[in-house]
Amino acid sequence: MADIAELPGLSQIRSRFLARLDQKILVLEDLLEILESGASEPPGEMASQAQRALHSIAGSAGTLGFTALGARAQDAEAEIIRFSEQKLTSVAKIKRSIEDFLDEVIRTAAGLQQPSDGVA
Repeated sequence: MADIAELPGLSQIRSRFLARLDQKILVLEDLLEILESGASEPPGEMASQAQRALHSIAGSAGTLGFTALGARAQDAEAEIIRFSEQKLTSVAKIKRSIEDFLDEVIRTAAGLQQPSDGVA
């Protein structure tokens, strides 16, 4: 079976995924800003948008070779779901999981900008 990095067209698909990631990050940053301002809970529709964005990222990232990014998105999505369904988590945990995800985005982007040394 071919390595995922060798599949035809994957580079273009990964580029489109990363380009669309910017829009989803804006939703998450807006939610994070509200939570950091002292909100006792995420606004309902904004939390739903963030959860959907994270779900989409989690589903695609791993398939495209961004395993850590997908895992962080899945963690943040789970915190939002736990809070919205049963309040089983805290706003602080939601904030931390979104911050962890955004940190992973930065690490992923930095890794993509490193020159390739030919090692897969």
